[in-house]
Amino acid sequence: MWPNVPHPSGGTTGDANPWDAAEYIGVLINRLGGFTSAEAVKELSALRDAPDDSYTNYLKRTFAEQAQKVVEDNYIPPTISQLESALYDGSPNSMDQLLAVMLEELTEIQGKIRSHPADWYKDFLAAGIPKNEEECRDIILKMLGDYPNDILCEPEGHLADDKRADIRCTIHQLMLPIEIKGQWHKDLWHAADTQLDRLYSNDWRAERKGIYLVFWFGEDVPKNKKLKSLGKGANRPTTADELRLALIENSVVAKQGGIKVVVLDLVRP
Repeated sequence: MWPNVPHPSGGTTGDANPWDAAEYIGVLINRLGGFTSAEAVKELSALRDAPDDSYTNYLKRTFAEQAQKVVEDNYIPPTISQLESALYDGSPNSMDQLLAVMLEELTEIQGKIRSHPADWYKDFLAAGIPKNEEECRDIILKMLGDYPNDILCEPEGHLADDKRADIRCTIHQLMLPIEIKGQWHKDLWHAADTQLDRLYSNDWRAERKGIYLVFWFGEDVPKNKKLKSLGKGANRPTTADELRLALIENSVVAKQGGIKVVVLDLVRP
C-alpha cells in the first residue's frame, strides 16, 4: 500500500504524501532493528524473507546491523582466570570456553572420519546403511575418549523439567548439552529452536549455550534416510556445509550465536 519512495527534491507540502508513509515505515523498521531479543530477531527475519518488495534491501541491511548488535549485547569480557586457562590450554572454566573446546573436539572427529586409517566412517554404517541416531551418538562418545580437557561427556543427561539431552558435557558447575539429529529426522529443521534452546538450555548450568549436531550421509541412502525436506520451493542442500548454512539460516537461536550448528560429513571419502 505504501511503496518505499524517496522524498522529492525541492519543497513539499502536507504530511500525508507517499514519501511520508515510506519514511514512517523506515522508522518502524529501525526501531525493530534496535531490539536484540529473540522475538525481534524472528520478526525482522520474517520481514526480510517475505516476497521481495521496495523495502527488501533496507530490511536486509537493518537485519545485518541487528545481528551485530546481538553479538555486542551478548559479549562478556573474559576474567583473568579465563584468560589464563585459554593461554595455558587448561580446563575450561566458562561456558564460552566449554563450548569452544567441544567444537574443537568435533572438528577433530570430522578429521578422523575423513582421513583416519581406522576408517571411522564405516562405524556409522551397517551394511552400507546409516545407523540410527543413538548408535551414531555412541560412536561419537567413543571417539571423544575419556575426559577430553577434563570434561565428562555422557549420553542422555538428565536436565531441567525432566528433559534429556543426547550428550551432556560437564565440568565443575558448567553443563553443555548436545542435541543430535540424523538428516532424516522429522524435527531436523526446527529442533535447535524447539528442543535444544527451549528445553535443554533452560537447565541452570547451560547458560543458554549448546551444540546442534547433525549427521549428513548425502543422497546415496535409502528413502527413509534421505534429507528431510525444508518444504516446497526451498533450495535442497547437496553438501554438509550447505546443510549447516541452511540450518543456521532457519534458526533464530543459531543466528544469535548461543547455539552452534555442526554437521558431520559421513559420506564415504
